[in-house]
Amino acid sequence: YGLPNGGAALAWQPGFGPAEPGHARMLGPNPLVIGGPSIRVLFTAGGVIATPSTARVRVHDAVGRRIRGLWEGRLARGESLTVTWDGHDGDGTRVPPGIYYIALTVGGETTAARAVVLR
Repeated sequence: YGLPNGGAALAWQPGFGPAEPGHARMLGPNPLVIGGPSIRVLFTAGGVIATPSTARVRVHDAVGRRIRGLWEGRLARGESLTVTWDGHDGDGTRVPPGIYYIALTVGGETTAARAVVLR
C-alpha cells in the first residue's frame, strides 16, 4: 500500500498493533457500519521530530486514493491525537464497503490504522 507524496509502504498484521515510527490504535468501532457510531483512532507521533511539525490525517482507500482529509495541524514526537471518521468522503458521500486506511503523516513519516466499512 503506497501513500501519496512518497509516503512509506505499510504492511499490516491483524490486531492493529503499534506501527513504527509512531502508534495508531483503533479505539472502535471496527468494522464501521454506515449510520452507526464513527470510528475513532488514537495516534501518537513518533520518529525523530522533537519540535512541532506539519501533520495531517487522511483517509485512503485500499489502492491509495485519498478519500478525505480529517485533520491538519502541528505535532511533535510523543504527542497524541484522537480522530473520528464517519465513513463519508470529502464531499459527504458514503464510501462503498471495503478496506480503508486512516493515516497520520508527521514530518514525512506515516503511521496508519486499517478500517473496515460494511453496509
